[in-house]
Amino acid sequence: MQRTVEIADFELPRGAVAIGALMAMEPAAWEHLRAEINLRHRREPKRPLARCRLCQGAVYIRAQTTGNGNVPLFQHYVGAAVDDCPWYQGRNLIPDNARAAQYQGHQESARHRWICDTIAELLERDPRCTKVSVDRYLKPAIEDRGCYPDIYAEIEGIGRFAFEVQLSKPFAFEIAARHLHYEAEGVSLIWVFRELEADLPQGFRDVITLQRGNAFLFDVAAFDASIAANGLRLSTWLDGDSGWLKPRIARLDDLDRGSGRSVFLEDRRTPRLLHYCQEAREKWWEALKTSAPFDFANPKVAERFDPLWASIRSYVPELSAWKDAFWHENEIRSVPHFLEVAAMLFSIARSAKDGRDRVYVSRYNKEGALLAMLNARLSAAPYMPYATLIETMLANTMAHEWLSRASLQTALAKARHRAAQIRPGHAIWSAAKRLFPEVFDGMLRAELNDLGQLPAWAMSNPARDQQELEHDLLVACAGLHFGNGAAVGSGARSRSCLARIDLDRRRRSGRRGRRRHAPSNRDALGSIVRDFHEAGSAQAAGSALFAGLLAKRQPSGWGRPAISLSDHLGVLCLSGSDGRPLHAKLDRPLGPATGRLGRPLHR
Repeated sequence: MQRTVEIADFELPRGAVAIGALMAMEPAAWEHLRAEINLRHRREPKRPLARCRLCQGAVYIRAQTTGNGNVPLFQHYVGAAVDDCPWYQGRNLIPDNARAAQYQGHQESARHRWICDTIAELLERDPRCTKVSVDRYLKPAIEDRGCYPDIYAEIEGIGRFAFEVQLSKPFAFEIAARHLHYEAEGVSLIWVFRELEADLPQGFRDVITLQRGNAFLFDVAAFDASIAANGLRLSTWLDGDSGWLKPRIARLDDLDRGSGRSVFLEDRRTPRLLHYCQEAREKWWEALKTSAPFDFANPKVAERFDPLWASIRSYVPELSAWKDAFWHENEIRSVPHFLEVAAMLFSIARSAKDGRDRVYVSRYNKEGALLAMLNARLSAAPYMPYATLIETMLANTMAHEWLSRASLQTALAKARHRAAQIRPGHAIWSAAKRLFPEVFDGMLRAELNDLGQLPAWAMSNPARDQQELEHDLLVACAGLHFGNGAAVGSGARSRSCLARIDLDRRRRSGRRGRRRHAPSNRDALGSIVRDFHEAGSAQAAGSALFAGLLAKRQPSGWGRPAISLSDHLGVLCLSGSDGRPLHAKLDRPLGPATGRLGRPLHR
């Protein structure tokens, strides 16, 4: 029997995924995961999104063709030094050989060339078209290398387009590479098929996943529509719940091109995810609108919430066993207790959404009500086991700022010390995960974040504040002089900022390092880079650069910045919230100097 990686460890919030869990995922979920793994591998091969549990080698998701369709399996990447891993499956076919086998030595067929030439001719008929080329090298504006798109077009008032005509199965590494390249270049990439087979190869599914469930065809219907309109038209097939929807003819003007690497007519993935998130809690919001606060021990109130208990139990059947066990262990009525815990979570969610305190289990509903309610409940023995649950809910929502309150930190610490905490897999935790999957389901949360569709209330940091911090950083770097050099911008698209820093003059100090002058921004930036490089943590350096330079507290749970810190080049790089790079270039490498705490900097 062929070996496979049985457990892959993903970056948080996804976490560990066993092969059984992967195979149980719906196709749209694991296809999105496969695409993100490939994109990361292309962008940052030394920082894989998923690793083998045993050898820590980088893995990807391979689609195994079976009689019942494609089945996802974990597999080590080509060239990984993992020969001694018990889960290593053996050498894979290298990309060049795989491509040669598929095309049998022919990179382009006559039909492929005809489609490219026809699409180019139809594009030229648009009076707004200023440039069209077929299979010509496209010089890069930002990337190190250019590409050879099948068709490239510039349409005035719409944008720049690259068309890749795909008649045979595309390879995952090529799909990821081209999406990342064209995204960085500001070019909208459209994959064009001739037909959709009944058993669609996984490469086509990968493209459709990146295009949010859209497949663009230049078939007979598209050709006829293009001739009639005297301009390019594409047949757009949308992925439905039980197959393809009736195809629609689309113009380039109809397509959504403002969503990063995706171009689509209609987003077919996001609405399904959002519906899944909302369906389990819709009835709860309706019930909680009336007569708050609620005394769930009151028989009349309990009767009103009986349908909600039945509803969540249908999603989480293990609640039935928990109900009996909880009563026998604590002699406390189980259902009112569960309703109280759920109402606490709904209070956090509503407060995060509204931006003000809203509680459902306390009569006090003014400013500070949420903090008072959480402190009171966590101090009571029956609710101490939920400290980790509550902290997770706060940390992954816009209510995260409450975690900075000393009184709540004390209450959480005492609760954790005095009572064993429930963990993922516990019935209550599973119920919370179904009611608030945006918070507790790491896989779903990450996918929504990848699609740019994570609801604002479920963000762990206010996007506005993050953008303000980045703006302030740019202003600080671009508007001030550091050392002998001035800040220089490298283009609006990359929004890069280069600031030269004379580290030898970063602080003028007397005996024992005491400053003789007020700290400057130059001093602050130089000090931050040195002090946090000491810890050898790129993430800490980036967080500190924001927090220290701008004298603002980093929001809890801020997404990990993409940072590289090079001793040899003296370059600090971090990405903004839009994924575009910010750079701070140092005048000289960071040498073996002494940091603020008096410890030698690690090389």
